[in-house]
Amino acid sequence: MSILDPFRRATGLTTAESAVVLTIAVVFVAGWIGRSLLQPQTLHQQEAAERVIAMLDSLAQQLPVDTTVDVAIASAHTLKPTSTDVREQKHTTVIHRISVNSSSLRAWEQLPGIGPSTARAILAEQRVRPFQSIDDLQRVRGIGPKKLERLRPYLTVP
Repeated sequence: MSILDPFRRATGLTTAESAVVLTIAVVFVAGWIGRSLLQPQTLHQQEAAERVIAMLDSLAQQLPVDTTVDVAIASAHTLKPTSTDVREQKHTTVIHRISVNSSSLRAWEQLPGIGPSTARAILAEQRVRPFQSIDDLQRVRGIGPKKLERLRPYLTVP
């Protein structure tokens, strides 16, 4: 006499059919119990993540927006992008504004759409005649109105 016999007699199913029905029922009940037991932990993790995000947002609001930095890249906290497009990667790593007259080659290269040759051209033009406004960057070959508008949020003039 097996465990399935009473169920099989009560339902009129064959042994194989009874085994399938009971297996489905056991899986369903186990899933329901597992979900009930794990749900508080999931809610706790979600609340903890929301608190961390709120703390980071409040810290970000306290940072000065017009801070001039030489190297405008995120350090160890930046996730490595999976894309091989260098310009796409640069766009995700800029964290502060840079000064158009006193930033380094590396700081310029971190900006979206600025490669090594354009960065060198910017520094060469800056040595010839310092920039009086952000719009003066259009003197540099390779920087037109569209690129300038993409760069504007990342730049400041002393």
